[in-house]
Order: sequence, then C-alpha cells, then structure tokens
Amino acid sequence: NGDLYGCGNNINYKLGIDSEKNVNLFTKIEIPQDLKGHITDICGNGNHTIIKTDNNKIYGCGDNQFGQLGLSEDIKFVKEIVELPLLSDFACEIGAGIDYTVCISKNAVIGFCGHNDKIQSGRKDLPEFNYKIEIIDNLFSKEELKELNNIGIKELEEGNKFRLFVGDYHYGIGEKFS
Repeated sequence: NGDLYGCGNNINYKLGIDSEKNVNLFTKIEIPQDLKGHITDICGNGNHTIIKTDNNKIYGCGDNQFGQLGLSEDIKFVKEIVELPLLSDFACEIGAGIDYTVCISKNAVIGFCGHNDKIQSGRKDLPEFNYKIEIIDNLFSKEELKELNNIGIKELEEGNKFRLFVGDYHYGIGEKFS
C-alpha cells in the first residue's frame, strides 16, 4: 500500500519520527503523499536517511550538521521526511555514509556532500563540511567515464567507507578502504 515502516535507533531523527527516542517495534512513518508507492531505494548510516523514488526524487531526514542532506548549514536536523532539492536535481543512485552522502548522476558523475574530515570524498581539496553537492570528477579517466556511460551504473553501496560497483570494476573511497 506504499506505507513506510521503521524501527531502531532514532538518534538525530534519522527515522523521520519527531522524537529522538529509539523505536523498538516497526512503526509506521509519516511520509509525504507523493512518496507513497514510489520508493525504490532507502539507505541510512549513522545519522541520516536518504530515500530515492521511481521518478528520481530524493528525500531524507536526520542529521545535517555536516551538510549530508545537501541543505543549508542553518538546518542542523530534519525531523520528518522532506524532499532534498539539491540531491533530487543531481542523483540517479544514492549512498549514505555516517556523516556524508554520495550520489551518482545518470551520466556517471559522482557527487558528494557532508563530512570530509577523513577525505571521505576522495578529494583532499574539499572543505571539512560540504553543504552543497561537490562534484568528484577525478575518480575516472575520460576512457573510464566513456565506458561507464556504455555499461551503466549497477550499484552503489555505502558504509563507514563506501564502495561503488560498476560493471566488472570495483571502486572505493574512504578511510582504511582496501
């Protein structure tokens, strides 16, 4: 029926419930009406949750202290699920690290927002906090990008470090990644 349920740790409102209390049983989470029945991907890690829909709109909730929701630095926490315009305009695939978000456009361009204290973006030149989408364009050569456009992106997997699986290639960025 398109309803969304969640349970577990709700620190920083990452479940989209207007309380930081942990939720021990699956609980229905209020979502915008235009999100019902359209969720295709959900990822969360640590302090925030990112949701993708079948029309490539991106929603989220939780912690934005480091810019991981792609919202203004004035917004520290989002207590309910809302559309994330910057991510919606960019993302085709999404991934959530502890305090950052990685997204990939349909043209195989990688974007990053959030905490970069351990060079989670793969770029030392980015600031520690990123409240807008930063393009991470130095991960692929022109030949690889051309090939990625032909193959198409298969999966984006995230964690404390994140892994990007593309075709037969495996790329990774993050602290202590091997």
